[in-house]
Amino acid sequence: GDTLEYTVIYRNGSSNSINGFNITDALPAQVSFVSGSINLILAGGASGSVNNSYDGTTDSSLLASNVTLPTGGIITATLQATVATATATDVFNQADSVQSGSDILGLTDNADNSQNGAGLPGGSYINQSPYGISGATDPTGVTTNSPSSNLSTSSKSVTDINGGDVEPGDTLEYTITLNETNGVAASGIQVTDDIPANVTGFTVTGTPTGSTDNSAAGGGANGNGYLDISDISVAANGSETITFEVTVSGAIGDTIDNEATVINPSGPGATPGTATLFITGPASGLKQLYLGSGTELSRSQPTGTPATTNIAKGSSFTWIQTPALQADVTIDPTVDTTVPVNLYYFNNNKDVDVIVTLACSGGGAITLPKTRLRRSRNVNLASFNIQLTTPLTCTAGNTWTLTVDNDSGRRGGDLRIYPVDTGISQVALPSLDVINVDSVEFYDDSYANGGGNLITTVSAGNTIYIRSVVSDPFGSFDISGAELTLIDGDSNPITSVSPDSMVEVDDSGVATKTYEYSYTIPAFPVLGNWTAIVESLEGTEGTVSDISQAAFQVVSAPQLTILKSADSATASPGQEITYTVIITNSGGPAINVVVDDDISSYTAWGLDSFGPGNPLSLTQLAPGSPADSGLTLGTAVYYDESDTVITPVSDGGGAGTGFDSRVNRFELPMNGTMVSGGQFRLEYKVKVE
Repeated sequence: GDTLEYTVIYRNGSSNSINGFNITDALPAQVSFVSGSINLILAGGASGSVNNSYDGTTDSSLLASNVTLPTGGIITATLQATVATATATDVFNQADSVQSGSDILGLTDNADNSQNGAGLPGGSYINQSPYGISGATDPTGVTTNSPSSNLSTSSKSVTDINGGDVEPGDTLEYTITLNETNGVAASGIQVTDDIPANVTGFTVTGTPTGSTDNSAAGGGANGNGYLDISDISVAANGSETITFEVTVSGAIGDTIDNEATVINPSGPGATPGTATLFITGPASGLKQLYLGSGTELSRSQPTGTPATTNIAKGSSFTWIQTPALQADVTIDPTVDTTVPVNLYYFNNNKDVDVIVTLACSGGGAITLPKTRLRRSRNVNLASFNIQLTTPLTCTAGNTWTLTVDNDSGRRGGDLRIYPVDTGISQVALPSLDVINVDSVEFYDDSYANGGGNLITTVSAGNTIYIRSVVSDPFGSFDISGAELTLIDGDSNPITSVSPDSMVEVDDSGVATKTYEYSYTIPAFPVLGNWTAIVESLEGTEGTVSDISQAAFQVVSAPQLTILKSADSATASPGQEITYTVIITNSGGPAINVVVDDDISSYTAWGLDSFGPGNPLSLTQLAPGSPADSGLTLGTAVYYDESDTVITPVSDGGGAGTGFDSRVNRFELPMNGTMVSGGQFRLEYKVKVE
């Protein structure tokens, strides 16, 4: 799988030109030619162009045609080949040359007359570099190592089967994925795992075919079980999975950490782990609706002195929630078995019988039976508790209503309701749906700049955008903010990130708000799984909050190398030249990859070089099947010699059909993330003017 680069240098050190000259290199069977990798450097009056048909087997000539190599002329040729042999072996590569006439060529370590004893006539010889052995032949050699299986990229993930946040009683499913990446089958693999604290019910649910399950329900470092799967085989470039389940038994606020060990007797293993899980509880609680002026029943507390409401004997009055619900709300006896109602009232020293009803405009109601408010000459507080025995759901678009019916008899009197007195008149809904952190996700660009791409991995030195959507069924106006805690791969909080650092970037005006925080990963960070925890508070009361979390992986910085070549070492007016750019990533994943290339002012850009409207060609060269660098072509931006953005057109600058001589530079943003080990080839054509 390694790539070799061969360099061959021919110099005519004689006093005579060498006619019909060409360089040949028939590659050994253990390697295969990397298409488009030949590059020529000409000096001392030498000429020649790349043979695009060269493959190292059926066609071994490096030059497109035989040339005359003048005295002092030097041709340096480089080419790349990939090692294909999967066993230890020596790979020797011998370049050679051809010539015509009476010229006699040989290969030697020393280009001087002292080598004439090797059979070279004086003044008629060339040399090859670098030198390996003395004599008339000079092969270059490397030894390939017998490759071993590699399981170092094996991973571990966890899924909450119940969905949403990790809560007591939830079932967690762990998946350990064994990945072989070196093209060599692995056998005799063993995977062990101490089942973590704060869980119970360890059960193995899936193992590779042919493996042995030695797991124990008890024991392990935490006494909750021990995973031990042995005799595992993984095919070359293949994968196998192990799954097990546990039940969350810890209390709210506890954490769950888990790491497995992959033992590979014939190569690298791994210790894959998951990000720390934080056990949370449902964001349920009492959601207050406050009586206001007129019929208003609102989440906003009234200010000043709202007008009172008079309910005459034998009549009723209804307060209506405003605005309507933006999402479903369920009041449930698991939150509270009663619905508290507080009303400040004045009954003018007469007994008043009232019936209080909480209802949903879409259907469903609960009622407090007739209750007598004893006569008084003062404003008093009546505290009612309407019994709630079964859940009641009010769906989005509907409203909650509170109705007070003055059902007084002949001797009863009117009832006056005060929205505000020494306190606020209100009804408190025991809601399952108070506030919710809907999502915690990661992007490679800001919300303001188009949102970027969703990512799960970020490289050292790059910026990650942590974005969270928070919802409130009563409306986005009732969301007071979001707080962030960022934890690195060693479970240490990032102290430079303050909890209130998240910024509101969108208010839907309906049920959601979006918050974001940008964080630049240090150049030398803790690698592994990082965790972002977002907590959001509801309303002005701030008594109920919801917490959600997500993890992303921090990897080493990308290492990009670029190899650029042309298919011709000479250029003549009207000649078309194909440029090849090969980019390889030998580090961590790379995001926001942009290819920026200057175009000679003596050439014209080809508009349709690879089909109508296709000036660029992308070929995936990454290992694997199918090869995939992770990148696709974006939309190129073109600049003229004054660095002004232009749109290339046919005959631009008088370059002729299909070409534009105004193009001086292009920037090509690549879509996606370039994977570790990714490689691609980019080609474009120009015409010499």
